[in-house]
Amino acid sequence: MAWPQLKEAFGMETGLNLEISCTYRSPKAQNDLFHLGRTKPGRKVTNCDGYKDLSDHNIYPSKAIDTWVHLAGKNLAVWDIDAFDALGKIAKKMGLVWGGDFKGIVDRPHVALP
Repeated sequence: MAWPQLKEAFGMETGLNLEISCTYRSPKAQNDLFHLGRTKPGRKVTNCDGYKDLSDHNIYPSKAIDTWVHLAGKNLAVWDIDAFDALGKIAKKMGLVWGGDFKGIVDRPHVALP
């Protein structure tokens, strides 16, 4: 994945900083996320359980990253989901898969190799 180019293009397009929050995720960590909205409080965030159904995060090295956005000079996350629209446009232009296009559980901070 061309992370430096993706990060730079996002910053130029939005004036915001893009950071990586997750790359590889262990099967247990994936399974913990899978149980959100099922057996644990919260909303469903994934359909992959990390054991039978693998996420691109469960492959090592990871084929996917999850991102977060912040203002330059501040480590306070910007959780305006629309901030990730530019990520989708740039990622797709670079030939990457954007989680904003997922059917079912949409994952706008997610970018993966095809």
